[in-house]
Amino acid sequence: MKNIKARYLWIAAGVFLLIAIGLIFAVQYAKGFLNSFCLVSLIISFILVTILIQYASFKSFSAKRNIKYDEKEYKTTNDNIEDNLIEKGYKMSNRPFGRSYLLIDNKKAYKVSIIDSSEAYFNDTMDDNYEPNKELDKCKSFVGIEIFNQIDENNYNKLKEFTIQTSNIYYTSVVKEENGNYKCLNYEAPKENHKESYEKLFNDICLEELTVESN
Repeated sequence: MKNIKARYLWIAAGVFLLIAIGLIFAVQYAKGFLNSFCLVSLIISFILVTILIQYASFKSFSAKRNIKYDEKEYKTTNDNIEDNLIEKGYKMSNRPFGRSYLLIDNKKAYKVSIIDSSEAYFNDTMDDNYEPNKELDKCKSFVGIEIFNQIDENNYNKLKEFTIQTSNIYYTSVVKEENGNYKCLNYEAPKENHKESYEKLFNDICLEELTVESN
């Protein structure tokens, strides 16, 4: 089974499950030797189904873990991103992990989180004074980014799961590198309905995509 693809294992498991269901009915009507044969076959079928599901699940899970994500690197065009956000009209809130900035413009929401403590961020440290902006409920689209100025090694790979895109939401993250640039570990190109808001957000946080030079 080592070289068999996960989908074929799932198919085989489904086939044996159907056989097992058929044998359940057969056992009720078969007698004598035929009844014993159906019963043994039923047991074997269930064992095979269990083994196949285990192998198929393992292969499916392993395949997901080996997904290669697209990465993007950005340089900053302004050393003080937060001052620029204030100038653009974003409202700042202090949070246990750092600061959060929010701008609502024409029923579009833009959110920037500056994370100075990944430990506080991932431990979901409680903030009793924080109140969500009720105006968000009226927004038709939401574009946001988490900017990690600091992150520990154990949580670094979690950022690959931070990019989310739906019909009205685009959310992603970047992490600051030692050279001062920022990297997105899972870049997903914004769909047409998010493109304008995405470009505005990255302009507001003063991040410019670095182009990869081809040899």
